[in-house]
Amino acid sequence: MPHPADYGADMLRNGTARHYGLDYRSDGTVINVSAPPLAGQASFFSEKQIRGTVDQLTAYFIVERQLTQRGTCSLTVPVFDDSALYNLCFTDVQREMLSADGHQNFAGPSQVCQIAREDLVANSDRNEDTYRRGKIWYAQLIAGERMMPVRMEFETGSATVKGYLAEFRGRGVDLHLVTE
Repeated sequence: MPHPADYGADMLRNGTARHYGLDYRSDGTVINVSAPPLAGQASFFSEKQIRGTVDQLTAYFIVERQLTQRGTCSLTVPVFDDSALYNLCFTDVQREMLSADGHQNFAGPSQVCQIAREDLVANSDRNEDTYRRGKIWYAQLIAGERMMPVRMEFETGSATVKGYLAEFRGRGVDLHLVTE
């Protein structure tokens, strides 16, 4: 099972600069290594609450692996990203034949997975708010390889955000999926 070693992010979210840093130990311990640590973070999340969590990207890798091995994305993954503690709940929606659209020329079979974010410890800072629900379309781009996210759509408090896999390179394959 994928396990993160560390997580770092420097971003501007809702007009505020954010600097996150976490060290995920093999025993399940998660250590805040943000420089400087976020104010008030030590009292907001306890060590017991964040033990055994992963970062958001690792949660997606875990689901990709499960989808490839078991054919289902139904899974709940506990996530801690230094600003929030939540579950990412993945569920199967349907198999769908994707067609090329105005943004991407990928067409082929896909598995649609729904994602719901379930806060475990509510963060009162609404500037930290992110998506609550979304969908990802996974497809197998190379026969015998793992499923890859080719399209995604997330509902945020202010808009619907869509993303498309632009290109894929590796194992002798060079796919350009974005329409120009």
